[in-house]
Amino acid sequence: MRHILTFMKIRAKVVALLGAVFLALTFVEWGVGQALLLPRFEEIALDNARTAMKRIDFGVHQALNEIQVSATDWGNWKDTYEFLQDHNAQFAQDNLNETSMRQLRLMTGLS
Repeated sequence: MRHILTFMKIRAKVVALLGAVFLALTFVEWGVGQALLLPRFEEIALDNARTAMKRIDFGVHQALNEIQVSATDWGNWKDTYEFLQDHNAQFAQDNLNETSMRQLRLMTGLS
C-alpha cells in the first residue's frame, strides 16, 4: 500500500513538473514572439505599405501627366479649329510665328 502512495506522489510530481515546463515554454515562446518576431513583421508590413504608396503615387502622377498632355493637345486643337472658323489675328500672331514654324519644320522651304 505504501508503494502505491509513493507511486502516486511521483506521478503527481511528474505531471506538475511537466505542466510547469509546458507553461514556462509557452511564456518563453510568447515573449520571443512579442520581443523579436512581432516588431520585425510590423517593420515588413510598414515597408510594404510604403512601397505600395509609392507605386500608387507614381501611378496617379503618371495619369495626371497623361491627362495634362491630352488636355493641352485638345486645347491647342480647339484654338486651331476656332482660328480656321474666324481667322483670329491674335491666334496667328501668338502661334504662327517663326519659332513655332521651325518646331514644326515648316520653315525649311521658306528660309
